[in-house]
Amino acid sequence: PRKENASEQQSSVNVPQNLRRTFSKTPWNMVDPNLEKALSGGPGKDGIPSIDNPLFLPIDTFRHPDSVQAIVMNDGNTMKVYPYNILNWHEIVNDTVAGVPVAVTFCPLCGSAIVYDRRVDGEILTFGVSGFLIESNMIMFDRERESLWQQSTGKVLAGRDLTTELALVKFQLMTIGEVKKKYPEALVLSENTGYRRDYALNPYAGYEDNDNFVFEPSKDDGRYPSKTIFVVFRAEDKVVGAPYLKI
Repeated sequence: PRKENASEQQSSVNVPQNLRRTFSKTPWNMVDPNLEKALSGGPGKDGIPSIDNPLFLPIDTFRHPDSVQAIVMNDGNTMKVYPYNILNWHEIVNDTVAGVPVAVTFCPLCGSAIVYDRRVDGEILTFGVSGFLIESNMIMFDRERESLWQQSTGKVLAGRDLTTELALVKFQLMTIGEVKKKYPEALVLSENTGYRRDYALNPYAGYEDNDNFVFEPSKDDGRYPSKTIFVVFRAEDKVVGAPYLKI
């Protein structure tokens, strides 16, 4: 009988069948055990569409409240601004900033804003939203191999060597009002995304202001309210986390 090659072999991890069906091209011989906890978030694969060809406009054209938060990045001669009112609907922007191919990512259900370098093993990846979650956090996928990635950590979950991890890229988290004052020449992500969305509407309005969950967490730390936003950074060889509003 013919032997299975490495890509045909199956991991012993009990991957949810709906996830396997959705990502039939994914090599399932390399799987993180955490993937057993994956749940459908509702919209299917690409049901929340990433922005792959972003356009930008002067910051003074932004027509929503100055209180809108945004991911802000230094593009060399200017600053690029990715506001939450657009990220809420798309969650990933594949872009190039200061010559580096990046994935600007935001998971509304857990409030995690992270920017990753899209280069892995000499290949430039393009990321999409899988439609699946672990502990309310988005599972991303790359369109090149359909490998799965955890948005909160940048670590691969399936389809590649499990030691693979996306490199972090520096950014600032600011309100649009703060950007206008500090970087008046900044460029903001255009609402001309190629999709029909009401960017004045927050599809998760009020979620961060109450104690309810769409998907119950497996455990509650208890030291802080569950939806407290933390900033996580490295200080020499230590990883430090602190409540965002106390910094």
